[in-house]
Amino acid sequence: MDASSILVRIRAVLGITRAELARLAQLSPSTVGRIEKRTLDPTWETLTRVLETTGFHLHGESIRPVCDPFAAAAARIALDRVLHTADAEPPAPVIDERTQIWLDRWERTGWFTTEPMSLGLGTMARAAAIISDHARRDVPRLPIGDGRRWRELALRIDESGTDYAVSDLATAHELPVTSLCVQPKLYVRDPPSVAALLREDVTTPGYGVLMISSEGPELDGATDGYALRFTSIGQAIMDALAGTDHESHRAQAVLPWLLVASH
Repeated sequence: MDASSILVRIRAVLGITRAELARLAQLSPSTVGRIEKRTLDPTWETLTRVLETTGFHLHGESIRPVCDPFAAAAARIALDRVLHTADAEPPAPVIDERTQIWLDRWERTGWFTTEPMSLGLGTMARAAAIISDHARRDVPRLPIGDGRRWRELALRIDESGTDYAVSDLATAHELPVTSLCVQPKLYVRDPPSVAALLREDVTTPGYGVLMISSEGPELDGATDGYALRFTSIGQAIMDALAGTDHESHRAQAVLPWLLVASH
């Protein structure tokens, strides 16, 4: 796979322009264009920088996302910064070095600035979902109960005093069209312990309520709404983008509405 094919493939997978790729990799748009047109053979250092800053690595004769969870964490922070409402300022998160690297890349690319309505938030979020794809595949998760009764289960978890959060938008209770998924996921610290506490048996994947172990920032910034605890908006959007095709499409459709509603 030559350099031209690599750059073209990266842009196609992420859905970004030459200018955006150039800003990510800190190259000039003309340089990116010349590489793609095969009139310039880049150095290995330049090609490595392109791969690193866009979140890919070489795999045989193809490229693959690096599966970096810090990309999703950075997108979550960026989304929360922009999508909060005036009466729900998000808490300042503790940002580690690897998350900050992605935030810096996306800020220089112009995907989020001080002008929220001109942002490339959708591009940024989709790119982050692709770059971090499968990063949480091995995170403990457990389906329990009846998925159609997820609200009842969430209330029981709440009554038990267990820390949890439903991964969806609280507004979905008033405006069903803003719901990101048919059956929201529930984040808890220890799914097996919660299942034992509620005396719920493990059920078939796809049927039960999916409880996922929170090993990162998933519970940070959770908010109360309609007697339940919900993840931050950014977390819900990133979860949906990394979910089924239906959930990903819903997130992309709802994001513009959220921008208008929050500003």
